[in-house]
Amino acid sequence: MRLAIYMAVVGVLHALHCDKEFSYYDSYGNGFDIVCQGITVEHLHLLQNITITNEITLRMEDCSLIGVSSKIFHNVDSIRYLYVENSTFTYPRLSSVFEVLQKLEHLIIRNTNLLVDKYTFAGLTKLKELTLNNNSLAEMEDGSLRNLPSLMHLQLTNNEITDLKNIPLCELRKLRLLDLSKNLISRLNDATFFCRKSSKSVGFNLNNQNHLLNNLNKEDYFTESITSKLQYIDLSYNNISELGSALADLKNLKILHLEKNKLRKIEYKELKALESLEKVYLRNNLLESVDKNIFSNQKNLEYLDLSNNRLVYFSLNVTPLLEHINLADNMLDMFNLDNGNDTSHLKTLILCSNRIRDIQPFAFRRHEAFEHLSIANNNIIELPPFVFRNLTNLKILNLSLNRIKVFKSNNTFLDLINLEVLNISYNLLEELNYALIEPLANLQVLDIAGNRLHHIQYDLIISDLPLLSVFNLKSNMLSCELLHKIIKFLKGKSIGYTITENFDYEQENVGGIHCSSEKNVVPDKLTRDSISSGSYAVIVLGGILGLVLGLILIVVSLFKIHMFLKRRLYKADEFELIDE
Repeated sequence: MRLAIYMAVVGVLHALHCDKEFSYYDSYGNGFDIVCQGITVEHLHLLQNITITNEITLRMEDCSLIGVSSKIFHNVDSIRYLYVENSTFTYPRLSSVFEVLQKLEHLIIRNTNLLVDKYTFAGLTKLKELTLNNNSLAEMEDGSLRNLPSLMHLQLTNNEITDLKNIPLCELRKLRLLDLSKNLISRLNDATFFCRKSSKSVGFNLNNQNHLLNNLNKEDYFTESITSKLQYIDLSYNNISELGSALADLKNLKILHLEKNKLRKIEYKELKALESLEKVYLRNNLLESVDKNIFSNQKNLEYLDLSNNRLVYFSLNVTPLLEHINLADNMLDMFNLDNGNDTSHLKTLILCSNRIRDIQPFAFRRHEAFEHLSIANNNIIELPPFVFRNLTNLKILNLSLNRIKVFKSNNTFLDLINLEVLNISYNLLEELNYALIEPLANLQVLDIAGNRLHHIQYDLIISDLPLLSVFNLKSNMLSCELLHKIIKFLKGKSIGYTITENFDYEQENVGGIHCSSEKNVVPDKLTRDSISSGSYAVIVLGGILGLVLGLILIVVSLFKIHMFLKRRLYKADEFELIDE
């Protein structure tokens, strides 16, 4: 019993500790990181007894600190980073628990419920980053952010915020980044990011007398928007159904995250004022159409993600710098897709998982800057011979998960001289002519898995494509004989191979790779033709003979069982005699 108590005490003392570790920071030079785990109010001396001269970071994990005050930080008042994670951290209302941390620049509180009032952050005049993640936070009292004049990054993710009126954002004059993802926000008020503008009256000095001009119109005042400095907003993973005029005042916004909401439409007027936009994320919404002029005011737009929506038509006008468009998981086909207007700089186009069946011969003629094109997981049956003409900059081409049976022209990839990755896996290809991929001198990855290939010109592919490093040919219909030749060829060239398939090892394999004997590799069409051309009488006769043979085998088996039982009785008697 005493031993058990002793072990328990030792375990508790081991769990309750504060350690310091020497570290280096580019911004602060040499210093110490302090980590306290499992401490309670009764064990605060573990933190208070630490004596160091250049503390940089304090991390408090799995602690239970109830009713504490700013005194707990007196011995580490020069820290720049404070982490409070997975803890209970409470303090008296209207108290300034962080007031002694006047050098603090980063405050990160995660998985720790926090009550915020107008005194909580008093004294943190140098704080640049405030992260309150997964703290069940629903609102902040007016004035609670006014004590943070230097704050540039505010992250309030994974909380219970329903209305931004409950967060006094207008108190943050220097805010650049705002992350409100994974909350419960359902609508944005028109004045959500519109803060009262400061105005300066216009006056003049005459004979050492100051005179103020009172009768001026509003536009005659010097005005400055408090929120105009915001460059990054993340509103993803909420329940927002419309934008309205909520973003109209954010003229310097560069990155906008609105993915995983309930937006059904976005109009030109809602984004018109966002002239500095560079990246827009709208995936996982309910958008059915997008105004073709919606981004005509965003001359600097480079990246647009509209994947996983319900788009049936897409067209853009006047987006000269746009480089990346993701339209995957929509309901588009090539006839209701027009991305040729002022998109000459486009480098990436993702059209996976749409309803594309036919591709026009000149579908990509305006996109010589293409570097990445993906039209995987569609219903494409064939490709026009010169559909990729002039795409000399293309590096990645993904045609997987379609229904392509054959490439009708060996010139399909003729101009893709810089292609590095070609994925034509999981189609219906029955043959692959080496002449088709011969022009791809820079090819590094060739994926032809999951087709119906019986033969591959492996020697030419491996020998004549010097940069090829990945050649995936699994899940085809290769015979054991051919596979044996391939492996022998690879070993002769000192080239290794990797097995990634799982199968029953009682099946035939070569070097651990599943295959079929030549005699078993019979095309379905050949089998059907043989049956249809054969005599039905022969089939019936074969069935009768099989039945007779089966009956004979049954009779013979029963007779052998009978004889075996008799012999076993005899042997049992014999064993008994030996025992006696």
